[in-house]
Amino acid sequence: MPDYHFRSDSDLKDDYYRGDPSQRDEAIKELSRRYGRDDDGYFEFENGYEDPDDIKAKNESDSSSIFGLAPLFLIIIGIVVLIACLLGAHFVLGYSVNFSRYIWIGFSISLMLMVLGRGNSKFLNFIFFLGCLAATTRFFATIVGMIENSDYVSYLYADSTSLWDMIKYGFFYAIYILIVPYLVLKICTALARVLMSKSQNDTTSLNG
Repeated sequence: MPDYHFRSDSDLKDDYYRGDPSQRDEAIKELSRRYGRDDDGYFEFENGYEDPDDIKAKNESDSSSIFGLAPLFLIIIGIVVLIACLLGAHFVLGYSVNFSRYIWIGFSISLMLMVLGRGNSKFLNFIFFLGCLAATTRFFATIVGMIENSDYVSYLYADSTSLWDMIKYGFFYAIYILIVPYLVLKICTALARVLMSKSQNDTTSLNG
C-alpha cells in the first residue's frame, strides 16, 4: 500500500472519488489533514463545502434578527392582551348587573362583619374588600348607564355601541377598580374604628 503522506493532492482526490473502499478511507484521512471539512463531510475543494466560520456568522445573524424582533412581538402580544382585558371587563360588569341582589347582600354582610371586627381584623377587612370590589363594580355599571342614558346591558348590546366605546369604558373601569374599592375600604374601616372607639369611650364614661 502506498504511503499516502507523500501522495499528491490530485492522486489523493482520484483515490477519494474513484478508489476502492480501502483506498478511499486512506485518502480521506490524508485529505482531512490537508483540507478543511464541514459537518456534512464535504472537503473545502468540493462544491458542497460550507465554511464553519460562514455558518457561525449566518447563525449569529439569524439569532440577532430573531432577538431583534422579540421586543416587537412582546409589544404586539402586550397590546392584544391589554385589549382583551379591557373588553373582558364588560363581561364582569354584565355579570354584576345580573347578580345585583347577591352583590348588595354580600356587601352588606361584609360591611357588618368588618364593623363587628371594629375595622381591626385583617381577615374581616379582606372579606369587606371583596365586598367593595363587587359593589363598586356594580356601581360602575350604573355610572355607565347614567352617562349613556340606558341600562348597562342594553347599552352593551346596542348596535350603536362600537368597539372603541367598549375599550374606552374598559380602560376607565380598570383605573376605577384600582382606586375606588381601596378608598371605600380605607374610609369605612377608619369610620368603624372611630365610631367603635367613641362608643367604647361613652360606655366607659357611663360605667364610671
